[in-house]
Amino acid sequence: MQNNKRSILIIGGTGIIGKATIVEAFKEGYSVTTIGIKKDLTLPTQVNQVIADRTQYEQYQNTLAEINKGKIWDVVFDVFNLTGDDAKETYKAFKENTKHIFIVSTTLVYDRSTPLYVPIKTNHPLAQRGMMGGYVDHKLELEQFWQSVKDVNWTILRPYHIVGAGSLLGYLPDHNRDPKLLESIMNDEPLNLCNGGNVILNYIHPTDIARIVLKAVGNPVTFGKAYNAVNPKQILGKDYFEIIGKVLDKQVRINSKPIQEVWDENRGWQLTTLPHVYDTSDLQQDIGFVPAIPLEMAIKEAVENYPKEQDVSKIAVHERMTLLPRPQPIDWLLKEIQ
Repeated sequence: MQNNKRSILIIGGTGIIGKATIVEAFKEGYSVTTIGIKKDLTLPTQVNQVIADRTQYEQYQNTLAEINKGKIWDVVFDVFNLTGDDAKETYKAFKENTKHIFIVSTTLVYDRSTPLYVPIKTNHPLAQRGMMGGYVDHKLELEQFWQSVKDVNWTILRPYHIVGAGSLLGYLPDHNRDPKLLESIMNDEPLNLCNGGNVILNYIHPTDIARIVLKAVGNPVTFGKAYNAVNPKQILGKDYFEIIGKVLDKQVRINSKPIQEVWDENRGWQLTTLPHVYDTSDLQQDIGFVPAIPLEMAIKEAVENYPKEQDVSKIAVHERMTLLPRPQPIDWLLKEIQ
């Protein structure tokens, strides 16, 4: 009997985005295959887990060739892609074997050299290489490559601050993705936040990222486009941390740290001191969907499933966000927010 199920391959399927996509894909009747560096026993048994390490080039290529034999994927969702080389690798491996490729980038790719007081649209100019730090440089390389591709249906998603089960909380210096944040709040320790937490942002729940992908699959309007993958509701930093306190039934004490001090320390994460608010009108127009899972729900899930890892040097997001070179100072920001 022929299997007529649609198929999705998730590269990086054991992370918070991948796991949310698995759940949503099963709801939509997909057969699901993931690629990860080790087997995840928490995934449903119906998931075909392929073990491969992207950093081991030859072994990874052999694995991709094997799973592609006689296969045309309806969707390839590349969650774990950090560089232009990763983009080229995915393109080469799947250009003949998929109907639609989705790629995760970041909203940090936008040019922020001048003030902007309205939500940033997806057609806003991108940053110049060397201005926004090593992590953004890699994502710019990735996007530049995909923009050059004309023979594959691709769509880029640009999320900002993903929060859900399994994610670390905190997004402003000195508490960016802080493994000890809950402990600090429970111990009544004050949080040192840039500008007292008076910085606005959008966030997104990983389930909403999954829903964007599954609603956009095969839609020609989305081919060759990038989308801001965020919940457009604006959140104030101090309110974000106070929601965490409410979940913990603790009052959060906040001290203000000058933005100039954050940038002078130059430890990474400086870009989180910018206002991060993004326009999602093209998502509504093209696929009839806008992320809407509330932050309160996302934070509650994160608190209830907080990662055990306490060593920052072993946390992937810290490694990525502190890549050299550091971002160049943004003059208007340092002058305006005191």
